[in-house]
Formats: sequence, structure tokens, C-alpha cells
Amino acid sequence: MWTRPTLSDVTSPDDPLPPVWRPTDPEILASIAEDSARRRADCRACVDDFAETYADGRTAEELDREWLGLVRTYQWYAEDVLHCIEATLDDTGRPPPPGVCDIAQVEVDGGTVVREISEAEWHALGRRWLERLLQRLRPVFEEFSAQR
Repeated sequence: MWTRPTLSDVTSPDDPLPPVWRPTDPEILASIAEDSARRRADCRACVDDFAETYADGRTAEELDREWLGLVRTYQWYAEDVLHCIEATLDDTGRPPPPGVCDIAQVEVDGGTVVREISEAEWHALGRRWLERLLQRLRPVFEEFSAQR
């Protein structure tokens, strides 16, 4: 049974995480704001990119570890990802991005796509995968944010 991960679940004294980075340079902060606006302007692309970069081919535990590294090092990016997952789920008139649906089907089929499914079922798999992903990622982000 799946349990909601916490910071202690994905940290280990044997494998330290990168230090928390808080940029202060005005040019860096402006660049972060521009990148954030671009990601939030096309949430589906942001979600698809995140899924393909950080989730594709990884176990849930590996993704949890990657996520914590992102939250610690690039909190603004992590916040954008959460916003975009929520926006993608809220947009019920459009299916999840194809990359998300592909990852969801591979997970359901045990590592490779072994059965053909309808487009509607493929989209439903993608939507459920995003819902579970949000349930995994948000608590770690919130716990870390509360500790800062």
C-alpha cells in the first residue's frame, strides 16, 4: 500500500542532498521569474517536460529523491511544476500530455506497453497518474517549505 512520503523517507545520511540554494542576485531572480512565467504560460508542456525528464524510467523512490533535490535546490521550479500539474488536471477539456499518458501506460503494463487500449483509457491512465504524482510531490514540497 502506498504511503505519503516525507522528507525523512527520501533522505539518507549516506547520500547527502545538495545544499539549499537561495539566489539573491537581481539578474538571476529576473531570469527565474521569466522562466517561471514561460512554464506557467504552457502548463501542459511544463508537465510533459517534467514527467519525461524526472519520472520516465524511474521508480517511485527514485522520483521522490529527485523531487527532494529539486525542492531543495530549485524551489521555484518545483512550485511551478505543482502549479502546472494542478492546472493540467483542472483543464478537463483537454487530455493530459502524451508523454504523461505513455509513462502511465508503461507503469500499468509493468515496464513495457503490452496491450492496446483506447485513447480514452490512455487519457484516463494519464490523468490518474498525474493525480497520484501530485499526491506524492506536494507533501514533500509543503514540508520542506514549512521548515525554511
